[in-house]
Amino acid sequence: FSSSQSSPSPPTYLIQPERPMLRGAVRRLAAGGKWDGQVMIDLCVVPVGCGVSVRKEVTEVEKVLRRYEAEGKIVCRLHAYGTNVSGKWDDVMGAVREAHEVLHNDLGVVRITSSLRMGTRIDKTQTMDEKVAAVEEGLKR
Repeated sequence: FSSSQSSPSPPTYLIQPERPMLRGAVRRLAAGGKWDGQVMIDLCVVPVGCGVSVRKEVTEVEKVLRRYEAEGKIVCRLHAYGTNVSGKWDDVMGAVREAHEVLHNDLGVVRITSSLRMGTRIDKTQTMDEKVAAVEEGLKR
């Protein structure tokens, strides 16, 4: 619809009085919420055929991600089975691409299998730390 038209009201079945946060999100979406390009991913890069330990390869991936972080392009958090990364889509995907390039071109890794889970949202902004803090707060109850 054009910007001169008013936004349609959200369907009544989406507005649930017992869930006020959802109600607010639905209103924001109906008011024309736009995605700003932010994405949060969980990345696990596994070089194949490098032996039992992949510490060297994982370290090189982390160096790429942390350089992007130092440049202010992404935020990353290493965990036991991968790395959480957030930022603008092109920056995040650029870091993933460069991680693969470093492994293939600099370390000679022939094959890599990566798993990637991603999330985007338009109802609010939320950092990785805020997501974790929300769960930690829930554990206190």
